Amino acid sequence: TPWDTIRMCVAAGYPNEHKERMEVDAREMVSAGFLRAVAEVSSNLGRDQKYITLSSALDEPHGRFFSGMSGGPIYAQEGDADVVADEDLLPIGIIFEGYPGSGRAGEIGDATAAYLTERDIFFRGLTLTPESFDYWLTQLG
Repeated sequence: TPWDTIRMCVAAGYPNEHKERMEVDAREMVSAGFLRAVAEVSSNLGRDQKYITLSSALDEPHGRFFSGMSGGPIYAQEGDADVVADEDLLPIGIIFEGYPGSGRAGEIGDATAAYLTERDIFFRGLTLTPESFDYWLTQLG
């Protein structure tokens, strides 16, 4: 897929706000639903771009919070924007910020979050290329 044709992306992960503790067979566990959020590309994309920005405003509040999704994948979405099928997803990045970040009062992390409402979806990520992936591996030692 040519970078300049990508209009929508999917950010995926397990947001902290939607995790809950539960007991299963007398063992305490964490239950978390896997969330996929579809948002418009709002930055230039390409092998030479370090960052990816996704941003969309919905007609109604979505009731989701995206903190904790850092490290999750960002996929380019090919095909129909109204239908997200696994075979239409191409990994292009890694999430490092997601907003809104928390439903807990008083936890707005920075100025960017102050401009967002409960209708907004906003993600920042690092572009995934073979070169960036190799560099990340070298940082592990």
